[in-house]
Amino acid sequence: RLVADFLVGKTDSENRPYIKRAGVADVTLASPDFNTLIRQDLDGWKDKTLIAIDEKDANRIALERAGDETVLERKDLKWRLASSQDSEADALVLRTLFDQLKSLKADRFLDSMESSQVDFENSDMKISIRLTDGSLKAVVFKALADKSGYYAKDGDRNLTYFVSALPLDNLFGLNFKGEKMGAQ
Repeated sequence: RLVADFLVGKTDSENRPYIKRAGVADVTLASPDFNTLIRQDLDGWKDKTLIAIDEKDANRIALERAGDETVLERKDLKWRLASSQDSEADALVLRTLFDQLKSLKADRFLDSMESSQVDFENSDMKISIRLTDGSLKAVVFKALADKSGYYAKDGDRNLTYFVSALPLDNLFGLNFKGEKMGAQ
């Protein structure tokens, strides 16, 4: 779907490109950031979103790491840890979780050769989210040998990615009320 059709011209002394909408005579100066945006390679334009979930759209979240699993379920409009004590999850930590799940992105796609060498069957981490419509969103992760990042596989689209370690370590390290995920 075409959103806008515009022409980009030369830049001024501050590296701001001149742009104009197709079919319109007026020319405008854009921000220097615009130059960076339009000059990125094809991979830069691809959507690398692994998960984009709002709290209202989820009923159950399972985070698995190193054999430990934390399961959160929404019951009576409150998120609870699904465990023997069935305690309410910490609200601030839940906010952090959902802030991270609104737009969890990968750094890059894996090429087919790199992807074929990753053993996703023996994953190190997994996120499973049961949505309010009954569908399931799942992403599995395999750590690099040097722990600098993770390979990821999106179960819905069957796409594979590379993700830096920090966002995932932060996500899987959340403590929802004394429930600490296993360390790598």
